[in-house]
Amino acid sequence: MSAAAQATIDKNLEVSRQVPEDQLPDDAILIAGQHKNLRQTIYPVIGKHPIEAVTRAENGRFRGLIFTGPPGIGKTHQIMQLAGMDHQGAKQIAAFVRLPMASRRADEFGIYLVPKEVDGEIILEQPLIEQQIIPLLEENIGDNYGILLFDDVTLGDPSLQSAILEIVQFGRIGKHKLGKNVLVAMTGNGIGHGCSAVEWNQALMTRSMLVNMRPNFKAWQKLECNKNMDARLMGFLINNQEDYWCPSIEKQPGSFDENMRGATPRDWTAIANDLPSRGGLDNYEGNVIFPERGDFFAANLGERTREALDTWFGTLDKYPTAETLMQTPEVWDDLPQSERNNKGAVYCVADMVKNYAMARWKEISALGKTAAAGEAMRKLATDFSMAIAYIMTNEQELGAYAARGMLQEVIKITGQNGDAFTAQISRYTFNGERKGEIPQKLITSGFVKLMSDVREMNELMK
Repeated sequence: MSAAAQATIDKNLEVSRQVPEDQLPDDAILIAGQHKNLRQTIYPVIGKHPIEAVTRAENGRFRGLIFTGPPGIGKTHQIMQLAGMDHQGAKQIAAFVRLPMASRRADEFGIYLVPKEVDGEIILEQPLIEQQIIPLLEENIGDNYGILLFDDVTLGDPSLQSAILEIVQFGRIGKHKLGKNVLVAMTGNGIGHGCSAVEWNQALMTRSMLVNMRPNFKAWQKLECNKNMDARLMGFLINNQEDYWCPSIEKQPGSFDENMRGATPRDWTAIANDLPSRGGLDNYEGNVIFPERGDFFAANLGERTREALDTWFGTLDKYPTAETLMQTPEVWDDLPQSERNNKGAVYCVADMVKNYAMARWKEISALGKTAAAGEAMRKLATDFSMAIAYIMTNEQELGAYAARGMLQEVIKITGQNGDAFTAQISRYTFNGERKGEIPQKLITSGFVKLMSDVREMNELMK
């Protein structure tokens, strides 16, 4: 989304937070991806549709909107969001048509004459080649809003841009005309992105708003479609964002193999969602095409990325397992300082501790409310707290991530008040601190402060 659109949304968001939900107008728009309880509901931009954030030309039509940037960064997804759609095409609030332009020639796009019988006479009619555009025509869409997306324009014939220019400037395709509130959007790659792209037509750019999308790893990391990514892969990316997440052929040529294959954010998202069905990292199930795990990575991410991943997995072998860290957290301090400060590796360890503790919690919860289960839950809370505290000594944010993640999962299953596990952690930290009966590590690492913040947030959410 453009900076102008985002700024307008932010402004209206602040206003709408003060409005009771039952008093919002019928055409209010729920921002995609936001939880309803956060009241992230906005009025239409300036009383109109969000597409109105795009500037209009003197003839009253929207200027073109170009999203450019590296492949796989989410350009098409951003246009879909402007239409109110998620990555699966749901929640649509504007008519949306996407036309792929990759490898197209100018003579494959536009208008051609065909005979048609009208009142008994044969005439030459000019139908649209692209039947999908018909819903966006003036006679069909009226004053409603719509988006016509020409996707991957710079991967098609350069002369295509001249044809698109006519549509952007006048909204006309032959004798047909797009609705006055139809935005013509385009996506494309730059010539330095390693994808054989052509340059943008200067005439087209001067009649359009140009949004140069830059890689934003933290925003990408939080996307719902990446929630299934193995922590070891995410940890690798935390350490290697520039070289192997969204590399540039100009700045990181060594990240591309002899076939000019390098990884893109889209590739990593695909890996995250496909790998579990293949057995995951630890139990990969090969097939005729990809017999080994490395073959699968090379095909999806490129040979250089596969080699870097092999080295990374070897690095992780130096770290204690989650079980070991829960039983004897002191082993964390035996690691060299450089390894305790390795953000990607610490992220992996913290996630493994969270997953191990969650698995133990489920086992203990299945025992019911017995004395043995109560004692086991107390020990789990104590061991988990100490393991996280040691991690937080070097990487406070990553340790806190694991602790919050564990508590959120437990509360999601048991309800807002949690269960014996959350009660035991509270008792261990707050009562222990008051009585001076907890290890100093829990205090100096910031773990007690973290639990205090979590408790305060839970009180606010009730």
